[in-house]
Amino acid sequence: MWPQHTDGKAVLITDSTDFVELMLQNESIDINRTDKYGVNAFWIAAFSGSIDVLKLLAGRGVNVLSQNQNGTNALHIAAKRNNSSVVKALLDMGFPVDITKLNGITALGIAALRGNLKMC
Repeated sequence: MWPQHTDGKAVLITDSTDFVELMLQNESIDINRTDKYGVNAFWIAAFSGSIDVLKLLAGRGVNVLSQNQNGTNALHIAAKRNNSSVVKALLDMGFPVDITKLNGITALGIAALRGNLKMC
């Protein structure tokens, strides 16, 4: 699940909690490693809708507030993808709703712009 540099792109290895648990046993793995775009494993798990992996990583101390080069964090990407299950999981974890992207928009603003009033 950790971002890997392959032709300049991040590669999602898995959304399996068993595999992530196995990876976390390796002390040389940097749980907060990011790719050149600022994307870390937590961000990728939110993007792919892997709620169990999100919870696992959060419990292990990953930087849940990590933002990519555009200021997008896990909640922004979940709102952009209209993934209300991930939004709910992040909010249940206490994820702050007032963090803005570089353009000044919050996750709530993204949801509203996308017409997803259930998230608003």
